[in-house]
Amino acid sequence: MPIGVLVLPSFYPAAHAPRLGIFVEDQARMLGKGGLDVVVASVESRSLGLFRPGALCESHFQTVAIDRGTHAELRRRAWNPMAQTRVGAAIWMWMAGGLLMRAARRFRGPVVVHAHNAILAGAAAVRLRGRHRLPVVITEHGSNVLGQKLPSWQRALCREAYGGADAVVAVSGALAASIAEISPESRPVRVIPNVVDIAHFNGPERTRDGAEFVFVSIGNLVPLKRVDLQIRAFAALVGRGHRVRLLVGGGGTEERALRELAHESGVGSVVEFVGPLDRDGVKATLGRGDCLVVGSDLETFSIIAAEAMSMGLPVIATDCGGPSDFVTRDTGEIVPKGDAGALSGAMERMISKRGAYASARIRDHIAALCSPEAVVAGLNAVYRNVLGLPSPSSSDRNPVPDLQTP
Repeated sequence: MPIGVLVLPSFYPAAHAPRLGIFVEDQARMLGKGGLDVVVASVESRSLGLFRPGALCESHFQTVAIDRGTHAELRRRAWNPMAQTRVGAAIWMWMAGGLLMRAARRFRGPVVVHAHNAILAGAAAVRLRGRHRLPVVITEHGSNVLGQKLPSWQRALCREAYGGADAVVAVSGALAASIAEISPESRPVRVIPNVVDIAHFNGPERTRDGAEFVFVSIGNLVPLKRVDLQIRAFAALVGRGHRVRLLVGGGGTEERALRELAHESGVGSVVEFVGPLDRDGVKATLGRGDCLVVGSDLETFSIIAAEAMSMGLPVIATDCGGPSDFVTRDTGEIVPKGDAGALSGAMERMISKRGAYASARIRDHIAALCSPEAVVAGLNAVYRNVLGLPSPSSSDRNPVPDLQTP
């Protein structure tokens, strides 16, 4: 009988936010393909800003069951106008509790609750342990945890969740270290990265040798992503006479300001804003490029960097957290964050090294860490451990590096 995994996400893709928590959905799908029995219990907590005529017909606190083939979903379609407050958190955890108990009844074999993010799913799962009597694994993704930007009540929830869980996983070493700072008395934190759909983000050996070198930036156009830094670094390259192009994928509050910055910097004609992208659009845009640039101030993992490497692209990233785990001198370069000069220098070196990075080596490197097989094996080992089951056979052992905080 397969192990049951009851996934409790703090946020999950929904009709009103199709990209929200997409990495949790990806992982649930891959766990199901890997032979585990997976049910996702998702509280869709809409704000009143989404309210419109007829909205209550679509979302009136009903629970909807969906069979995805690889996994099942129970969705509570709810409203929570105070979601970011202490009261709103209590409402969310109350709704999650009822959904969790309903989902738990669907299993017949050994079951583990896998909560994503201490706030709020991890805290809810730990508080309900007395009722569901199931071991709890928490995977942390939160940028607020990495940045240590937590109000006192959220910090207390994190300590409660980490201290009460049977196992805690972080998606990067930097995030694991932050968890240890928040909850130093809790058990060691295992590092298992986000899963990357290696089969989808693939491509032939890169042979582009055109005169124009194409840099790619993909992500939400918000201040934290520092696309302004990338544009300034790119403008310096153009000023030094390089034939380059920058593709900027994504949408957000900073788009207008970034377009104006590109124009004012004299590079408006060679900075192309390609707009919001779905998965196929991300793949197509990466396929046009020679190198991905990540200029963020904070990244708990950076799924786009891993997807670019799966496509065979080298990556330049700031030392913002997650990318430092997997971007090496053989696959790209890490530079200080917030330093446009350092970023521009790395981009210039990348142009001079055109063809020096082996696409196959880059793909193999990221696949060893983030492929569905690697991540599922790593999580399966965690599940078996907290359930007290025998370790997997040698052929099934986790190929993900066993990184832990001290």
